[in-house]
Amino acid sequence: MWSNTKYDVIRMEQSSISFNEAGFFREFIEDILNQENTHIIIDLSELAVIGSAGIGVLFSLAKKIKARDGNFKIIGVSHDVEILLKLAKIDQIIEIHQPLRPDVR
Repeated sequence: MWSNTKYDVIRMEQSSISFNEAGFFREFIEDILNQENTHIIIDLSELAVIGSAGIGVLFSLAKKIKARDGNFKIIGVSHDVEILLKLAKIDQIIEIHQPLRPDVR
């Protein structure tokens, strides 16, 4: 559930997080965590494909944030990415919110 907690929002502007990009993604996330951020939202609106290495980075991030008693949410997940995240059961440890569709009010 949402609260008055201040979240840092990270907007991924990549269309994919494959094995090659996962290392850069991990470094980027580690830099954010080193700034003592404990409440993070990642906007994946631009993401069309995520590989197992990218999913591994999300798991790692969730674990580190949970150890700090923080919160981690993912927003803007496309249907295809959501399917992959659910297959990996990441939706059981991270709140996932789909993008708002213009036809839904």
